Amino acid sequence: MITQKTASVNDLRLDEVCSRRKNKLLANQLWVFNRLKSTSTLLKKLPPIQTREGLVCVARSQYSGRGQHNKKWDTGSGSALTFSFVLEPLSTDRLQLLLQACALGVIVTLKRHYAVNSLLKWPNDVLVGGRKISGVLAEGTFLGSVMERFVIGIGLNTNGQLSSEIEDIATNLEIILDKPVDSTQLFCHLLDELETQYERWNSEDDSLTTEINRHHRGYGEWNTISIADQRIDGKYKFLGVDMEGFPVFLNEDDDVNRITRADIRFEPFE
Repeated sequence: MITQKTASVNDLRLDEVCSRRKNKLLANQLWVFNRLKSTSTLLKKLPPIQTREGLVCVARSQYSGRGQHNKKWDTGSGSALTFSFVLEPLSTDRLQLLLQACALGVIVTLKRHYAVNSLLKWPNDVLVGGRKISGVLAEGTFLGSVMERFVIGIGLNTNGQLSSEIEDIATNLEIILDKPVDSTQLFCHLLDELETQYERWNSEDDSLTTEINRHHRGYGEWNTISIADQRIDGKYKFLGVDMEGFPVFLNEDDDVNRITRADIRFEPFE
């Protein structure tokens, strides 16, 4: 049964969301807040019994959201779709791939429903025309060595004018389409695609990794690599991520390198 935590907010028609998500996993519980520090922080702080798989928490305005390396991501009212959801994966061996599968859900939504082409920038950004439109962050909570839940947070820029501080590096759907987008329709499309990619991940669909790689920026190209913000000498051909979601490279001596460092970054070689 779908439950609503708060009253409806202006930019989401909750009755429609609940109707379209009936008998689906994601949004089997739907919490919506007008203003929240961080949807992921809230879900992680609550006892696991209160945050079962499929719960989706939405914030109309998020004033202390977090990206990679705890970078702050604030969103004004109606300027972005910001939400987090709880998963209880059958396996904990391929969580890096699950993060990218969720990013693929964003990419497929933009292409299928808005004819917008985008790329995945390792490890968690979605770019359109080289500018960031979305970010995906995954965090697990553990009881000892056992994972209790996996919380995925997503921010997707939707409508309005971007601030001068980020207009050169970010974009939104209204800018791209030259018209505002309906947040309710977008949210429902996105939840559908996220659930599809999660099902593919759970079933160990071999084609999932192939599709993720096709949408990776720098795939099949020579890249520069940095670890902990220190550039590594040479250039490396990005062969894609493996079945666990870690990037694999070919160096100039034809040696294959699989890198599992969380602080790796790579950029197409110029």
